[in-house]
Amino acid sequence: MITDAAKHVALVPRLKYSQNLLDQIADQLSEALTQIRQGSSDEVGGAERTIMLCFESVVVVRRQLNDIRSLSDMSDSVIDTIPTIRAVSARLSSVMPSCSEILCELAVHLGSIAADSAILSGAPVEASEYGGKSWHLLNKARLSADSKLRKLHPHI
Repeated sequence: MITDAAKHVALVPRLKYSQNLLDQIADQLSEALTQIRQGSSDEVGGAERTIMLCFESVVVVRRQLNDIRSLSDMSDSVIDTIPTIRAVSARLSSVMPSCSEILCELAVHLGSIAADSAILSGAPVEASEYGGKSWHLLNKARLSADSKLRKLHPHI
């Protein structure tokens, strides 16, 4: 029988690694936003909007992962982040391909965490519910990005 300590040892470092990858991506996106703002006028360009939305999505996913308190929380919380990560990766593929590649790797990594945590906890994973909360996470990020862009560019 696998003990709770063994489950903790098997999953927590992988979750922390995922959180570190999200922090790295957030830093790169923040740097890209700073560069765009330094070189552009007061108008919101497509690149700024895309990067702001991706940044906010990464922040929302990071919060979701930070809210995990137990093994039973893990499979559902992690699995809901995967479509969000994939959507962000797709958006960044032409603007920031290196970030997109890291996010693709992260989506696979999170999938393995979700699967392993479901197996270890004995929790059923409903494929029909997969990603349902993800669109909520993306909408939350979009609203946050739009709000921040309106504050930066009030005339829009």
